[in-house]
Amino acid sequence: MHDNCPNCGQKFELEIGFYWGAMYIAYGISSFFCLVSFVLAFWGFGWTEYQAFAFLVVIVMLLSPYTFRLARAIWLYAFVRYKPDELNN
Repeated sequence: MHDNCPNCGQKFELEIGFYWGAMYIAYGISSFFCLVSFVLAFWGFGWTEYQAFAFLVVIVMLLSPYTFRLARAIWLYAFVRYKPDELNN
């Protein structure tokens, strides 16, 4: 992740430990993907529990970088608002 936004210059690291709360958001997103992946594999494809779990592990490992980045963006947006009118001044 960049130190500052390339478009507006917003500093992303507002304080030390700022993104710790994003872990809760990432946990929620990951839990949702786990549930959907397991249900899809188990009931949708008719796989066994072990096959569905292996599928779930692969899906979570592939999506984890995107999940963490999305969680950080959501957490930052909860505290910092983008105001395009102030950029032009």
